[in-house]
Amino acid sequence: MNRPRTSFVLGCAFGWLLLACGDNEGSGTPDAANDAGPDGPLGLIEGQCRESADCAFNQSACFVPGESIGCGACENVKSNCDGDAICDPVGTGNICADVACACSPAAICVAGCGETGCGEGEACNATTARCSAAACDANTPCPNSFTCSNGECGRTTCSDDAPCGGGYCVKGSCYAMPGTCSLPPP
Repeated sequence: MNRPRTSFVLGCAFGWLLLACGDNEGSGTPDAANDAGPDGPLGLIEGQCRESADCAFNQSACFVPGESIGCGACENVKSNCDGDAICDPVGTGNICADVACACSPAAICVAGCGETGCGEGEACNATTARCSAAACDANTPCPNSFTCSNGECGRTTCSDDAPCGGGYCVKGSCYAMPGTCSLPPP
């Protein structure tokens, strides 16, 4: 029984038979003329991106690693603070933070970065319990994908992967991982 080509393509998209998935001739090698592999731009698999043009399905957009795709329906949240002092009366490290998906502006007490930690290239300020750019100098370099500028680490800007130290240039900045294609939430 012959299976339709769509089954083979779907198998490739889901990673089945990864080595068997290739171009129309079955070679599995990228086409040097357009720098694209069987699943998309060189080095990316379905659902990964460097820019929104890499996200060909259903009008989805490219989001950098860790970027919020938005909220969709808002949440009814009641504020319980209007400043850090209310949340941290005895030095617990809690902070007053805005709620991203609230229907109207709201802030609630949450754990500060002393408990939650900070992202790559950031450091926790012990005084404010909030994350900020990590300090850097000749003796304290920034992590890969970051550049030291004016004593602080910031994402390395790029137009291709070359300055990203083995990482990916996603929407003009270097990241260790490629971006993700996603539709906005309903």
